[in-house]
Amino acid sequence: MIKLAPYWDGFGDLWAITSYSCLLSQRVEHPVHLSKWSVKSMWDRETEIRDILGNLDDGYAENVMVTAERFSTNSRFSVAYHHEPYVPTKVKWARNDSRIISYQIDTSTQHRPDRFCDPWLIEDLSDQLPDYEFIELRKEHQSNMSELIEILSQSELFVGIDSGMSHVAHSVGVPVFLKYYAELGLCHPNKEYVAFRDGDDLKRKLSELPSLSRAMRAKAGKRLTTWQRSSMARLFRRMRPRFTRSVRLSKP
Repeated sequence: MIKLAPYWDGFGDLWAITSYSCLLSQRVEHPVHLSKWSVKSMWDRETEIRDILGNLDDGYAENVMVTAERFSTNSRFSVAYHHEPYVPTKVKWARNDSRIISYQIDTSTQHRPDRFCDPWLIEDLSDQLPDYEFIELRKEHQSNMSELIEILSQSELFVGIDSGMSHVAHSVGVPVFLKYYAELGLCHPNKEYVAFRDGDDLKRKLSELPSLSRAMRAKAGKRLTTWQRSSMARLFRRMRPRFTRSVRLSKP
């Protein structure tokens, strides 16, 4: 029997350790026990863990069990240790014409603000791709794995941050675009994704996709982006008091 316990209580780490446990149990042909080592994290999330296991292919989850036993800290596992592709979900991504882009730009975990995306990034992107539906993945999707996987499987791509959602996106197989930050490579080792640094970098890399390049070229130069409109509005608000004052002074 192999014992494992997650080091953190985040959704991404729970997904990673579950996937790792399934792969490990098949490779070594021994059962793997996941510990509820932290009452707050594992006890509250056991249903979520079982939902994750239920969405994996049957052969992977046969020898993986969640146990109430408290394992030693030496056996704790974090997402950075998982250097293999994630176990694929039953529902796989397939290129289709649904014209959906799923995204996540923030999480309830605020310890690394440099990994989050500016909300203007998505608004600007939606201006570039008006024919696409943008679906934001939120915390409530973590407790409904079937819905989360269904959304990702129908999406053209996933745009977001290093989070549990991005780990599930890897398992579904949808193309993943992640905001770059210093520890990104540690959290997604050997996973296929495209890193972007800002909105302009993201648009440039999306324009290289055949399915999006034509739509983005058609919009280029025809309409001001959300960022441009907001910048002009801010400039006008700053200049208006000066303009009003100059008009008053010029009156006889």
